[in-house]
Amino acid sequence: MPREHADIKMTPEELRDFLSSDTRLILATIDDDDRPWADAVAYRFIDDRVYFRVPTKSRSYQHIVSDGRVCCVVESKPTGSSYYAIKGAMMHGTAEELSPGEDPEVHAQLLETTDPVTGGRNEESAIYSVGLDDSTSFVFDKIRYRYQDRSL
Repeated sequence: MPREHADIKMTPEELRDFLSSDTRLILATIDDDDRPWADAVAYRFIDDRVYFRVPTKSRSYQHIVSDGRVCCVVESKPTGSSYYAIKGAMMHGTAEELSPGEDPEVHAQLLETTDPVTGGRNEESAIYSVGLDDSTSFVFDKIRYRYQDRSL
């Protein structure tokens, strides 16, 4: 008998709230030999897009220049919390570069966001974005009630 699965996907509103609640994501890129690479980078969720800052000295930057396909992962498990507190979202797409003079508000917000690896804000970097068109998400708390309410 196949295992039953609860619908644990975030609603569009839950996804937007979740993405607005953090500033660190894991950016997955592809190197020249089609091997995956990942770095933690600073991001902001603005106007239904995930904007992320990639240091120009990083491997991820070099990979995006060669092949713009990316996967952005945001996850959350608060310290000391249970399994049911785990949430996550993953967005796939082609990174679209934001030019230096374009959208000053996005630039300002990302420049004030601390880099999760270096702890800095002023390293030379490029800003890219992806939308939510190809995304998936999960909220493990929605599993908790699957045996109590069959409609979940």
